[in-house]
Amino acid sequence: FVESGLLIWGVEDDFLRQTQEVAAKMQTPLVHMKPEDIASRYPWLHVPSTVDLGLLQEKNAGHMSPRKLNQAQLQLAQRSGATHLNSEVLEVQHSERIFSVKTSGQEVLAKNVLVAAGCYTSLLPLLPEKLVMTLTGSQALLIEISEEDAQTLAQMPSMIYEGKSEEECVYLLPPIQYP
Repeated sequence: FVESGLLIWGVEDDFLRQTQEVAAKMQTPLVHMKPEDIASRYPWLHVPSTVDLGLLQEKNAGHMSPRKLNQAQLQLAQRSGATHLNSEVLEVQHSERIFSVKTSGQEVLAKNVLVAAGCYTSLLPLLPEKLVMTLTGSQALLIEISEEDAQTLAQMPSMIYEGKSEEECVYLLPPIQYP
């Protein structure tokens, strides 16, 4: 986890209002910023004229490597007695108090099964019933920048920009060495 902070900024809509409500309930301090405050604090950032407000969480906010998160979760599960099968699961069946997990190479019996298939969870025959999920489209951009630009952006917080339409909304991370 890299504590870089989080700036949620843009049009003052339901998302920004709900962010403020949740932060208040959780007693999470937010610095309220006017557009000129955002521009002054982050001179490299273009602040459109449509921006109404910025909410900056300076502590306990940032970003983490999804690869390292996945490794840490797997290690914790294994320390707690889980067995990790690095195999494609073809079918999961449940009877009485036991699960039967069929893979391409074996059948495993287990008291509990954790299905971690992400957006494919409902598409695969792994659960007794379909989950109600809404898939939404998003695009990820991997941008290579110079070392000089990386230094300029070194104090950049993670950001959520809330535009006037869904197409104008952006989630942005500070420069991160990949992978």
